This record gives sequence, C-alpha cells and structure tokens, in this order.
Amino acid sequence: MKFSLIFLFALILAVATALPAQRKSATKKPKTAFQQCTDACEFNRHLRPVCGTDGQSYPNPGILECHNRCGHSVQVASDGFCRKNLPKSFRD
Repeated sequence: MKFSLIFLFALILAVATALPAQRKSATKKPKTAFQQCTDACEFNRHLRPVCGTDGQSYPNPGILECHNRCGHSVQVASDGFCRKNLPKSFRD
C-alpha cells in the first residue's frame, strides 16, 4: 500500500511538471528566416562593440557581418556603442 502511494505521488508529480513545459513550447513563436540565419552564423563572442550605420549597437564586428550575410545592409559607422544606446549619464 505504501509503495503504491509513493508510486502514485511520483506519477502525479512527473505529469504535473511536464505539462507546463508542453504548454510553453506550444505557444512559442516560430523563428523568422532572419533569426534562423543569424542563429546559424559562426562568430566569436568577444565584446568589441561597434555602431552600425543603422544606428544599432552590435557586440562585435562579426555579428554585424552576420547580419549583412542574412539580408541587412549595414556598415560599421564607428567603434564603440552607438550614442543612442548609451545611458544619459555616459553621453556628452
């Protein structure tokens, strides 16, 4: 009797923990072609920020190049983060 209660509790616990994971994955949005492309890019993860001509900051030039290969047209405007992406206390 004690074993069957433990087994039943373990089964209920396993089902209860699996259900939220299934619900979460079912509501996940499919990735766009651009997201799939950038996910496939190989580049280093070193932080060497650059500002793109689109006004967006990129963590490093490799990531900016990845965006170009995936259909965006952007060049390096300057080294470092774009001014608009900096907190006000860091701007002139």
